[in-house]
Amino acid sequence: MKMHAATDWSIIREGKEGAIFDRSTLQRVTVGNIDRFNEKYAFVFPEVLLMECANTDEVVEKIKRIETFLIISTRKELITLSDLVPCPPHEIMKKDLGVSMLRIPEEDSNLVYFIPYDEEGRMDLIEWARNGSSEEYYREYDDFDQMFEDKHLIGLRENIVEDIRSYVRRRARREVPEVEIQRHIRAWSRKLGFNPLYGNQLRDVIGMAKMILERTPIMTIIKDLSRVYRFNPSWAETRMEMRPNWPAPDDYAKYSYYFYFISMCSVLSGFMMEKKYLRDWQYLYHLPFCSFITSDKKFFKNLREAMKVIGTDINLGINISDRIRIWGEDNI
Repeated sequence: MKMHAATDWSIIREGKEGAIFDRSTLQRVTVGNIDRFNEKYAFVFPEVLLMECANTDEVVEKIKRIETFLIISTRKELITLSDLVPCPPHEIMKKDLGVSMLRIPEEDSNLVYFIPYDEEGRMDLIEWARNGSSEEYYREYDDFDQMFEDKHLIGLRENIVEDIRSYVRRRARREVPEVEIQRHIRAWSRKLGFNPLYGNQLRDVIGMAKMILERTPIMTIIKDLSRVYRFNPSWAETRMEMRPNWPAPDDYAKYSYYFYFISMCSVLSGFMMEKKYLRDWQYLYHLPFCSFITSDKKFFKNLREAMKVIGTDINLGINISDRIRIWGEDNI
């Protein structure tokens, strides 16, 4: 299994680059920008972007002008009307592990496919997103996030976090002064390079997520995912037994490792920061397959810099951070 996307042959022939333009960027671009980008980019629309754009008329009008409109699918082609719905990231993760019912491993070496839609087909997608599907979509994701959070906030009580919380409990009993607690947290922050509990910066979130990944065996990660996303991990366990000395993800389970990282960041973002950024993390599940272009400097620019500082590219084995491009600053 290789972690790359297969595209329609005509897109490859035209030499276009697949890229997700988030809603804020699509709102900013002019019709002239769209015409110019049509020469360079194939516009990729994951579920979260369809939901955000469906009820924004000005963006829908620009979508009509897009020359190459793509969705991400785990299948080679669309078969039924229900397949109009793009695949959620957890279905890509399940395909990566070989536990998806939609994939025969021996016959399908691509993790995802870019499926092109003409204007009529993309309007069907917009209507699907408009007709109440967004509420169901977000409710489902909130349920998954909650299950993932319930599982992993337990783990946060271990090691350094439990150590710090013990100080907080002692402080509540007036056993230690507040200044000592803050000094203790700062000491851990200097040692780790990020605040392990009370951080409010992306660097703290990413640092904590990376540390958890480094301390968690890959089979434990897969079993954790199986409990949240309800699949039998035995196939993946058999595959892992063939790699007894495997220190880090290779082609097999590589996306699952990345998926776990982004899921963990999302959990920590809600735990350590304001929850207003939780939706933004969903775009990042697709970075292994295409670029992401955004005008949100506050979140995504800081995210890119934090990933570089923490060194997640080396840890994940994927050059992820450079795929985030900032509208108005980077060469788009």
